[in-house]
Amino acid sequence: MTDRVFQLSGSCNNYPWGKQGQQSLAAQLCKKTAKDFEIKDDEYYSEMWFGDYPDYPARVLDTGTPLKEVLDQNKDKLLGKKVIDQLGGQLPYLPKILSIAKALPLQIHPNKDLAAKLHAKDPENFTDPNHKPEIAVALSKFEVFAGFKPISEIEPLFKLRALCPFVPDGTTEWTDKTLREVTRNILKADDMTVRHVQDLLRSTSRADLGSANYILDLLPRLQNQHGPQDPGSLVALACMNYMVLQPGDALYIPADGIHAYLSGDIVECMARSNNVLNSGFCPPAERNSIDLFADTLTFQAHSKEDMVLPSSRTDKSRTGRTRVYRPPMSEFDMFRARLEAGEEDEISPSEGPGVLIVTSGSGRMEADGKRFELAEGTIYFVAPGVKTPWCVFTRASSPHAHGGISVVATPDDTASAALNPLLRSFKDDDASFLLFSTPVEPPYEVRDVAGKGKGAIATRRIARGSIVLVDYAGVLAAVEYPADVMREEVQELLAVAAAQLGEPERVEGLSKRGEGSHDEGTGMSEIEDVMLTNSFAVTVGGKEYMALFADLARFNHACKPNAFIHFSPQTFAMTIWSTRDIEIGEEITITYTSGGQTSNERKESLEKIWGFKCQCSLCTASPADVEASDARRLEIRSLQAKVLELAQKGEFHQAIEAAENLFGIVEQEGLTELLGGMYEVPARLYYHVGDLDKALEYTLKVKHELDGYGVPDEAAQRKIDMLKGVIKRIEQEIKEKDGKAN
Repeated sequence: MTDRVFQLSGSCNNYPWGKQGQQSLAAQLCKKTAKDFEIKDDEYYSEMWFGDYPDYPARVLDTGTPLKEVLDQNKDKLLGKKVIDQLGGQLPYLPKILSIAKALPLQIHPNKDLAAKLHAKDPENFTDPNHKPEIAVALSKFEVFAGFKPISEIEPLFKLRALCPFVPDGTTEWTDKTLREVTRNILKADDMTVRHVQDLLRSTSRADLGSANYILDLLPRLQNQHGPQDPGSLVALACMNYMVLQPGDALYIPADGIHAYLSGDIVECMARSNNVLNSGFCPPAERNSIDLFADTLTFQAHSKEDMVLPSSRTDKSRTGRTRVYRPPMSEFDMFRARLEAGEEDEISPSEGPGVLIVTSGSGRMEADGKRFELAEGTIYFVAPGVKTPWCVFTRASSPHAHGGISVVATPDDTASAALNPLLRSFKDDDASFLLFSTPVEPPYEVRDVAGKGKGAIATRRIARGSIVLVDYAGVLAAVEYPADVMREEVQELLAVAAAQLGEPERVEGLSKRGEGSHDEGTGMSEIEDVMLTNSFAVTVGGKEYMALFADLARFNHACKPNAFIHFSPQTFAMTIWSTRDIEIGEEITITYTSGGQTSNERKESLEKIWGFKCQCSLCTASPADVEASDARRLEIRSLQAKVLELAQKGEFHQAIEAAENLFGIVEQEGLTELLGGMYEVPARLYYHVGDLDKALEYTLKVKHELDGYGVPDEAAQRKIDMLKGVIKRIEQEIKEKDGKAN
């Protein structure tokens, strides 16, 4: 009978880019378990594989049986239904340890369509029909070329004398197409041209190279490794991100993503494939078709930030000492546990098979009712365990939302006091739950807006402080999902969440980022696209959710909006309030960014999170107007800090003066939604200096802001009740003071 947890040994290979002898971590770890493996001082050891791929298979330590053979004979028990049904009935990933002394070939791994074609045509060199997206987690300092730099950083380099010949004739504006052709031209250049360009590049001054002056340090090193005629050096140095990762840092490389590892020790894991297209940092005979390589390139990544794969907390870790790396692919997640002496963690079981390796230290593991000793280099296979459920809970009709609401979360979350009101029977009077509601006749209608698709246009004059809309989420999806829930399942659950609503078309018909954004290249489904394009991040019960509001989604962003939104975790309402008078025919806008951000901060946030470039009146204003707005917003930050600093020093009069200046700038910039939180400070300051009339004035302003922009939740009501008491006390003190004066 096959155990559910058993120890493995790995297999090591000897590519010339590996580290020599005992310097290779891959070799050191392999020697810990592979009984017939000896490290030779004059050998290079590059990779240790510990999956079931036939090239370098892991084996059951006790018997020497290849892992694939054991899995094939015990699929139901060792792989589980999900892997059998969805991922081909074999270990869906391939884990490795890499020890890198010099640059690996400049390469990409073909996507599924191309891999299938290459495998059918040349199965000897392309040994499977699968794609190979991968992640790399640094175990030591790790240098890598990965993805393309921003075009704004590449273009200036190709104006240099050394590199300009590679730019296609007639180029006036650089695009990804330009970059593809530049890459092709470099890789097709003859040896003499490449050598000449590298000589010119080495003689270029650091000042001329600007932020890319590291080229002068790396080029001699690459020439020493692969010669001055290798075109890979030019592509990597001029076009690609050079990154230095520290232990625990990780990056994700998509299928068709250009990369070349340079040095260090890493854990690498990829979809189950060994397909690769090489074009540099290798002998010419080992290079694949340059045209095929260039035509296959993807341009998803255009900065270092695009390549980084951060770790995050996982609800599978009881203590939080284990973190998860979640690449945007369905085959695997990677967990990393760091335990100091005497520390422990409990990891809840997964639905898919796991492979564990100890890269340093020692310890003990209890699993499947048994105890296992862990030492550096030990590898264990762990069969699927009890699934952590993640489900859709739908109330297709409810008194607070058109067509009901669907919640995508765990049963424990939906049963919590925070979320239960969404799904309960609403036995209480609805009016006690719905503190606010949209006017019977909404003061707007949805129309076509030039350059924006749909938008909300005022149909009557809306006074400052009026409710424009109260909307309730149609879909509420937990941001973090259990590690054993694969991405395809998340997509399926989101689709079910929309379909089960009473009016699913209200969600499914919302705008997306654009055609092709949900194709195989990104792995994004249509409903996932809708969620990412239209959802707002909210916190309920201390957990983050993506909340989709079908009506709110029709309100466009502006950097200087005439309305603002507030979410209540008590009533689950997202309310829009007007911040100023809005005239008939005027578009009603809200902001998708944090209040007070400068133009560059807003631009970065909108493009990264929402996927669009803002064309509002502020962003398209003259450079002088944008600069003036940024200056005011920076001054607001400065004055806020100054007010608090002066107050803490006891310099109350100076703090009051700074606060009064602050309010004027806030009003001028149109950020009136920030005032409610600001008025409380001068109210306290005036009280401290004995100016009761001013203290009362500002306390009333705080209450007026809460009343005027009423936040429909219990916390706001408690604050209003508190303010009523403060107002009453100040009024009494003023009365007593006036009495004494008389």
